[in-house]
Amino acid sequence: MWTTFFPRYDLYQMIPSVIDDVDFSIENFTDSKKFNEKGLLFFKILVERYSQWIADSRKRADGLDDLYKGIARKNLNNCQRAVERMEQGVVLLGTNASAQNCFIKANQVMSLQHEWKKTGKIFRWHPFQIAFFLLNLQGLFDELSNDRKIADLLWFPTGGGKTEAYLLISAFSFLWRRERESLKQRWGGGTAIILRYTLRLLTQQQLQRAARMCCAAEFLRKADPATRGHSPISIGFWVGGDSFPNDNKKWEKMRIEGCAPMPLSSCPCCNSELAIANYRVRSVGGEINGNKVTRLSITCFEESCAFSKQQLPIYLTDEDLFRFSPTMVIGTVDKFANVAWSTKSGKLFNKYHLQCNIHGMFHEAEEKCSCRLSPILSCAPELIIQDELHLITGPLGSMVGAFEVAIRSLCKNGLAEPKYIASTATIRGAGRQLMELYRKEGFQFPPSGLESGDSFFAKKANQNDRSKIRTYVGISAQGRSSKLIAARLYAAISHFYQHHRNKSTFNSADLDYFRTVVGYFNSRKELGGVNTMLGDDVLKWRKYQHDIDDSSYPNAPLDVEELFGGISSEKVMKVMARMEMRNHKAPEFVLATNILSVGIDINRLVTMVIAGQPKTTSEYVQASSRVGRERAGIVFINYNWARARDRSHYEKFRSYHEQLYRFVEGVSVTPFSPEVRRRTLAGTLVSMLRHNTPDMWGDFGAINIHRCLSDVQRVKEEYLENIQDINTKIEVGREIDQFFETWKKKTDRSTTDFKYRASAKNRGVLVPFGIEADNFIDYFVNSLRNVDDEIPLSKM
Repeated sequence: MWTTFFPRYDLYQMIPSVIDDVDFSIENFTDSKKFNEKGLLFFKILVERYSQWIADSRKRADGLDDLYKGIARKNLNNCQRAVERMEQGVVLLGTNASAQNCFIKANQVMSLQHEWKKTGKIFRWHPFQIAFFLLNLQGLFDELSNDRKIADLLWFPTGGGKTEAYLLISAFSFLWRRERESLKQRWGGGTAIILRYTLRLLTQQQLQRAARMCCAAEFLRKADPATRGHSPISIGFWVGGDSFPNDNKKWEKMRIEGCAPMPLSSCPCCNSELAIANYRVRSVGGEINGNKVTRLSITCFEESCAFSKQQLPIYLTDEDLFRFSPTMVIGTVDKFANVAWSTKSGKLFNKYHLQCNIHGMFHEAEEKCSCRLSPILSCAPELIIQDELHLITGPLGSMVGAFEVAIRSLCKNGLAEPKYIASTATIRGAGRQLMELYRKEGFQFPPSGLESGDSFFAKKANQNDRSKIRTYVGISAQGRSSKLIAARLYAAISHFYQHHRNKSTFNSADLDYFRTVVGYFNSRKELGGVNTMLGDDVLKWRKYQHDIDDSSYPNAPLDVEELFGGISSEKVMKVMARMEMRNHKAPEFVLATNILSVGIDINRLVTMVIAGQPKTTSEYVQASSRVGRERAGIVFINYNWARARDRSHYEKFRSYHEQLYRFVEGVSVTPFSPEVRRRTLAGTLVSMLRHNTPDMWGDFGAINIHRCLSDVQRVKEEYLENIQDINTKIEVGREIDQFFETWKKKTDRSTTDFKYRASAKNRGVLVPFGIEADNFIDYFVNSLRNVDDEIPLSKM
């Protein structure tokens, strides 16, 4: 027993395991000869070592109490299932020339993009990254494999390398698509991968990493189209109109006004800075339906760049995405509600079958360019990746799960379904969540073993390795204002940095990590209060410490930056760029809300002050994991003694942090509940019908429902297949029948003025919530985040 008023806990981080006598340097996988001599052998050793670890664990499990034998057996059975799927992947790479060829090319892409980052380090795969690829290989390669019925979840701590794992899988997927093109099985172009995030900040930061991979793949393809495919490799950025304009004219107007957003601040290839001059709306050439065809392009002017003075293969506006159908689409999950409203969004699912190399894809009934068009046998996206799965919960998760019925339908290639992959660092009840979201069996990798600190692929850091520690310190000053404590805390941390910089106590590069103090807040109100205080109280307390030890401070105001959901994307990127600056140029304080808890991967951050206990443990883990990524970090939690919840966490500080991941909240996803159906059912059915039925193509295709009754029945049956509860299925079946019956009656009284979207001039099927009208059938949302009805107000 002991007492303390500064409770502290050292959390030893989980780190990727290292396999003895196995070299996962990427150079062993970029050459066919080396791979067959070494790489394949290393894969076999990896599988053998994992199998032996499972066997040893089973022996240990036999000695456990009967109370624990059941869960131990379940965990090790999951491990055995994983090793069997890995073995299938190794056999496929060793026996199938096409699979091996695509894997080698994918590693060449990953090697080149790593060179472009200019880290000066040799790129080595972690064993868990290779294992996760092998686990998914059968499902990626064989579209009719039973592995397509599994949604694989990569569960690994923040900063462990999840992104590189699914980028390797992505590269293999679209390269295999082009391999099949060379085998004359199908067209290799079109959208192959959908990569989804929940927040615009996370999407924008991950765009840089995914764009670098796609640019590397396109650079290598252009150098050797005979073996790497003739279809270009590109990436598209698909986010809400509030974050980025949907068409090129709107972006050009914003450029003239001086407020045009730039999602990429540096070139993905050479890392040189991109300014507004690098972004231009350029004419593609020719006209369609009397309108000039343009494209918003990014051009790098750096002479040494691989894409010097060429357009980067990146599409940014909806207009460009719908026209050119990029290989990988990266976007926010809520944006996919647009599929119900937009005819052209069907191009992202490759539902169009005519192609122009200059002007993109066309539907047979669409107004086309005057060029010679090529018929294409396209296939829908084959890989869907959901990052930060733990955020797809609650109302958003329910909306996404309901509308995902339409996404799965649009991504089907005959009997083949898309492969689903997800990743997260904090989750509980993943299997249930994956089933509710995607109607697929979930498999979490790496599976748990007998100990929480050892899953073979990840182990708790050695206690002698102090660089892998994140220290949590609790502060609760009874009877004192939390703002007063915050002022003293910020001043003390800032003074530590300034004092030792003046005294040259530490190496300058080491001390630079302590320059930036991150403040994390549960609301913008709390953030604003502390920001106001910084310019007064913190300076006062720093002066007090200056008087004690004669430290000198620059005669300048504090360098403070803010990050919260209300600021523009461009401002967010500028703040993040400043946070990455070395050599004592970064801001002194960064005050942020939960926009920081996902998407900020900045290795130099080591100190954080959290204002009160966050609402959920998953948010607490995610937020505090933003510091201490490259070296040890320290997190101060400034508890408000007047709040019962904060006081409870302070009193149970050590026991809570010892079992931190145990307290991660379970997820709640109810995609077929009555309220969710009221908001999504109509839009989901419309999406499935209009994009999968040729006769119902176009904005006025809704009037042709009488000609497509067999398709209507197919859509109903396909939707109901997703519902397991028999009573719910009967109830939803009646709702679907009523919806389609009303639709048919509405078209009986229409000639040509019936559209999918109703307006003041046209009757239609859908209108957004909050619109007062009487010429439509049902409501649907504009964004999957819109879960509440808007209440119209009028002046009396």
